[in-house]
Amino acid sequence: MPFLDRIIGNSLTIKYIKKMRIQEQIELGFTLLEMLVTLVIVGILVTMAVPSIHEFLRNNQLSSRTDKLISTFNFTRSEAITQNGLIYITAIAVDNWGEGWTIWVDQDGDGLLDNGLNDTEILHEVRFSGATTIKLQNDDFSAISLEAISLAQVDSSLKPKTLGYRGNAALAVTSPVQFNICDDRSNEKGRQIEIRITGRVAMVNNDDFQCQ
Repeated sequence: MPFLDRIIGNSLTIKYIKKMRIQEQIELGFTLLEMLVTLVIVGILVTMAVPSIHEFLRNNQLSSRTDKLISTFNFTRSEAITQNGLIYITAIAVDNWGEGWTIWVDQDGDGLLDNGLNDTEILHEVRFSGATTIKLQNDDFSAISLEAISLAQVDSSLKPKTLGYRGNAALAVTSPVQFNICDDRSNEKGRQIEIRITGRVAMVNNDDFQCQ
């Protein structure tokens, strides 16, 4: 009977469609659950990774500024050889080279860093922002007085924060100079560099050194 067959066929079709919809809902429900579980796991991993990323960035900043300081002294030394005369590096702050420095030539020999005037040639200037400190110190964090060891022919106001390279590539000091590069993390490994009297710059490998 065609009519009855059509009714039975329609009924089976409806049941099949309902079954498929239920199956889709079940599958969709599992998919959402899996997504939620995945999001939770990702959230946990991100939370665990953030401190590591932060530490990585801080360490990278220390390394970057250490490299910048080393390249600064190498550049100044090279310029002193090229010009066969004194080239100076003056820190922006007296007790912390971490804010930056100026590389300059004293054209008129008055020992003054006269910004913008013809008697001073600014070769390069570096400025930093952030919590990095770069100080002249010993391993025990006792300060090194540039006034006591520097032979730079500059005004007394600049002596505490100025180093100079001579035309023979030597550093104008009576003893080697050591810089400690740290940030605001205490008891963490910082960076150390030493500038020898010959003018050469070298990293210091000191396993006992920690920032304070």
